[in-house]
Amino acid sequence: MEHRPLGDTGVMAPVMGFGASPFGDIFGKTDLTDIKNTVAAAIEAGMDYFDVAPSYGPEGRAEERLGIALEGRRHEVFLATKCGKYDHGTAENAKVEYDYSYKRTIREIEESLRRLKTDYVDLYQVHEICNCDFQVLIEETLPAMAELQKQGKIRFIGITDNSLHLLKQAVEASQVKLNTVLNFCCYNLIDTRLDGYFGTLLKDRGIGLISASVLCLGLLTPNNKTLYAFRNDEQTAPLRKAIEKAHALCAEYGESLSDQAVMFAMQYQEPSMTLMGMGRMSSLQRNLKLLGRQPNWELIGKLRALFENVYNPFNRD
Repeated sequence: MEHRPLGDTGVMAPVMGFGASPFGDIFGKTDLTDIKNTVAAAIEAGMDYFDVAPSYGPEGRAEERLGIALEGRRHEVFLATKCGKYDHGTAENAKVEYDYSYKRTIREIEESLRRLKTDYVDLYQVHEICNCDFQVLIEETLPAMAELQKQGKIRFIGITDNSLHLLKQAVEASQVKLNTVLNFCCYNLIDTRLDGYFGTLLKDRGIGLISASVLCLGLLTPNNKTLYAFRNDEQTAPLRKAIEKAHALCAEYGESLSDQAVMFAMQYQEPSMTLMGMGRMSSLQRNLKLLGRQPNWELIGKLRALFENVYNPFNRD
């Protein structure tokens, strides 16, 4: 698998990273044996970057399962997790808590390390900075992460969000050296605002860009078990209608909407990596087969046209 530099970290990241959020059963039930086999197969394929978070499933379920799957192979992978967002509900009914305070950030790394069965993580990221008071982010969360870095519990520091404006604002304001910026849902068939948004800002500061959720948190798949509330939201009904038309159009071409969406996103060269959520061996195998393939550009043009001027719930800027 092709690898690219992750900012100025010295790390070479695979062009497709492994998002472990499905391990928390938030997109439907997963099987631990299948998870173990999937993680092993991903590593063998060169997909050696794993991203997770304590809020993916109740009480850190995805972290715990990833930790089990990585036993004996932790040294072979780059391991990323997050802080600030926690789930104390169930897989079917999340009860999310946000806490980005200095004290909580210092404390919660210990829980993540325990679940992941390791004594350090390679990348610690502030999860969805839109839910954090900006002053707290700059004065508490990021300084706490810098302290954890000094202690050797984390190697690198990152921030994540859907809002491009907030990410840029945080990069410009941070007094702590940031290593990565992860944006989700802003480069896909519906929305390509991420392309060129940061100009040379990230490169000038040695920050690696990560693009995630190219399937829009499940909207561009036929998976009706997706957690995403937009599937039933009245305001997004026009978008769901456009997606129905997109599925039908792809069927006329003998293609899959989700496959075309993945191939389209993988043509985007600006990020160090595109992160794909995978919870099953079948998902990994499908994504590996799509690597290096070109989408049907005639079809892509028609799909993009379907989403023009349709309300986009992911555009919070």
